[in-house]
Amino acid sequence: MPIEFVRDNLDIEQKAPLKDSLYEAFKKSIILGEIPVGHRINEQEFSEQLNISRTPIRHAMQMLQEDNLVQHVPRSGNIVIGLSVQDVYEIFDVRNSLDTLATLRAMEKMTDEDYKELKLLLEEAEVLNETGDVEGLIQNFMDHSDFIYTKSEMFRTRKIVRELRNYYRYFQSITFVDKGIRTQSIKEHWVLYEAMRSGDINKINHLMTDHINDTLESVIELMKLRDNDLQ
Repeated sequence: MPIEFVRDNLDIEQKAPLKDSLYEAFKKSIILGEIPVGHRINEQEFSEQLNISRTPIRHAMQMLQEDNLVQHVPRSGNIVIGLSVQDVYEIFDVRNSLDTLATLRAMEKMTDEDYKELKLLLEEAEVLNETGDVEGLIQNFMDHSDFIYTKSEMFRTRKIVRELRNYYRYFQSITFVDKGIRTQSIKEHWVLYEAMRSGDINKINHLMTDHINDTLESVIELMKLRDNDLQ
């Protein structure tokens, strides 16, 4: 049931207002396909089942409409649009271009101490992977991205990337269930680290594209499997 997925994804322990937490819970549920395309979101039903007022639910629906994940249809209500394969390709294309640029800029500015700090993040990722801490590893990857963008000093671009971050984080939550995928991603980060240290621009360009494409292929494959299950 979609309500159960939203309840499971609702993090009420975080300090964010309920309306924002509820928006994130709906967004995650839709991106992961837990609320299928075409599903009508009944605000009253969600209000009763989650034991909250309809106000934060309306806020969530308005935000999801801006994200083009939900469409308000007169006399029908809020209908889930979800993410198409084309949407996913667009997200990854943008992320690839911006992350590559940020990595090259960071490489030019990073000191030996910065590289030591980045290495510690990679070593932490290894431990998190071996212990099976998927959520911790996803956060580690986010910290890795933040570190690169901070060192690149591309602060305006960083704001753009943050808008895509939740999509990417949710994609990782479904692909990182597979330890092989996690291990390969960490291995690619290590190779990228060495390429940055040696100043190999061509290798960085190829590595970033390969890294993003590996994740993209995994996501597309899972989306196809999900769509087949829904048919």
